[in-house]
Amino acid sequence: MPDFTPSQNKAIETKNVSMVVSAGAGSGKTTVMTSRILRSLLEGSDINRYLVVTFTKAAASDVKEKLYKGLMKAQAENPADRHIAGQLMSLPAADISTVHAFCFSRIKQYFSVLGITPDVRAADETEASLLLQESMEKTLNEGYEKQQPYFMLLADGFSGRKSDKRFADVMLGLYKELRVYPNYRRFLEELIEKLEKDCKKTEYTNTEVCSVIMDEAEKCILTARENLEKLCKYALDVQEEIYLPSLYAFAEELDTLLSIFPAGYDGVKEYINTLKNPRLPTKGYNSEIQKEKIYAVKNDIFEEIKRIRGRYFVFSSETNLEDMKTNLALIKAAKEFLFEFDDTYTRLKKNAGVIDFSDQEHLMLALLEKDGTPTPLCLEIKKQFDEIY
Repeated sequence: MPDFTPSQNKAIETKNVSMVVSAGAGSGKTTVMTSRILRSLLEGSDINRYLVVTFTKAAASDVKEKLYKGLMKAQAENPADRHIAGQLMSLPAADISTVHAFCFSRIKQYFSVLGITPDVRAADETEASLLLQESMEKTLNEGYEKQQPYFMLLADGFSGRKSDKRFADVMLGLYKELRVYPNYRRFLEELIEKLEKDCKKTEYTNTEVCSVIMDEAEKCILTARENLEKLCKYALDVQEEIYLPSLYAFAEELDTLLSIFPAGYDGVKEYINTLKNPRLPTKGYNSEIQKEKIYAVKNDIFEEIKRIRGRYFVFSSETNLEDMKTNLALIKAAKEFLFEFDDTYTRLKKNAGVIDFSDQEHLMLALLEKDGTPTPLCLEIKKQFDEIY
């Protein structure tokens, strides 16, 4: 067994609590997890009582391989141990798989609860992509044939002179983003209801859209300010005090910006657009390496301010309110199109007897939850496992 850090040992040895292990790529998270599981198995736990889900097939295979090697080593040291032998026999069928593989296995098991055919299969990426393209072609053709107002509004806004490829790409991109949400149809309808309420208001600052934007911008600027504080400390630690006056002045500007937020959108917009990337001394520093590091971090912080400025604070309140009204009409039209497209795509998948990855997520959620409350089946499945990774 490899040598572990105190934090890794804590993750391996802690029991009977929920834990979050956060670490960078290649830091040994999988090794720690498999060591934790292996330790429990050797203490008498049953691999059939564990659920381990990963994002990739390679990661799932890696977990199984590490557990197999660990159990084989333990068996070599304890050849008469029947428990270890049993774990080795159970390992190939253990619930160690990708998220979608686990979802699909339960969907197949409880197909009658979901009202789907028992021989449904999971479409691979190529098949799902072809069905999406066919669905888009059918939806576009039907739209051009019927020429309903909502469709023509979208076509005028997104189609090119010679093709509707851009129109199709935009709608397909929106559809994929939309299906990330648990109840994506209801989500879009509720979003439109909120926008309709906002569009009836006379002041942009009083809209929910503005409130969300201001909250998000403030959080990002706070993070930038914290990073700047760390940079000041770093400059002090490496004895590059020559940069501190400029960095402190930049920090004061961000403090001023943050103090303006309670006053509303227009004040923030006016001030943030006056900010400039602070210039640092080019002479008198002690280390070229430290200089480059400080310059790079300072530039990254200002780039974040530029990003916030370009994303949220370009137009006036009046212009933003007018744009919201214009966009509301487009979003309503997009909703009609996306729902038509969704119906077509669902029908084609049903005819082919397949479900895509997103369907697996939604169907699994339907098995586990109803109106935010765990279903009886969810509680039953939960009882099948002692630990979930």
